[in-house]
Amino acid sequence: MLPSDAWIGSSAPQNVQHIGLSNASTENASTSTGQQSDQRQRRQVRSDYRCHLLELEREALLTELKNIIQQYSDGVISVRELRERNARCHAERQAVLQAIEEEWDAEEPTTAEVLQDWGIDYTEEDVKRIDRNSSNENYRRAYNYRRGIEYFPYRRRLGGRS
Repeated sequence: MLPSDAWIGSSAPQNVQHIGLSNASTENASTSTGQQSDQRQRRQVRSDYRCHLLELEREALLTELKNIIQQYSDGVISVRELRERNARCHAERQAVLQAIEEEWDAEEPTTAEVLQDWGIDYTEEDVKRIDRNSSNENYRRAYNYRRGIEYFPYRRRLGGRS
C-alpha cells in the first residue's frame, strides 16, 4: 500500500525513497549535483474521509478473518489454507493499521480542508460562518458542562468527582 502523498512519475526526486512514511521530509533532499531540490514539502494534513475508509477496510478484514475461522470450523478449508489466509489477513490488517496511524499523526486539518476532503465546495464566507458556529457550539457545551457540575452536585458523584 503506497502512502497518500507518494511521488509519482518524473516529479519524484531521484534520491528520495518512500518506505511507508507519509510525512517523509523532502525539503532537505538534494539532487545528484548537490543542489537543493526545488520541490517544496507539502503540508500533510489528516484526512477524516481517508480515516473513515481505512476504518471500513479494517472492519471488512476483521469480518473476513471471522469467516475464515468459521470455514475452518465447518471443515471447508484445511489447516494449511487457514494459516495462509490468516497470515494474509493479518498482514493486510497491519498495513491498514499503519496507514490509520500515519493519518492520525498528520496535522489537524482546517475547516476548509475538511470540507474539500469530503467533496463539499463552500465559499470562504461559508467556511467562516461554519467556523464561527462551531466555536460558539463548543463554548456553549463547555459552559453548560461547568454549570451542570456546579448546580447539580450528584453529577459530580456519578462522574467520580466529589
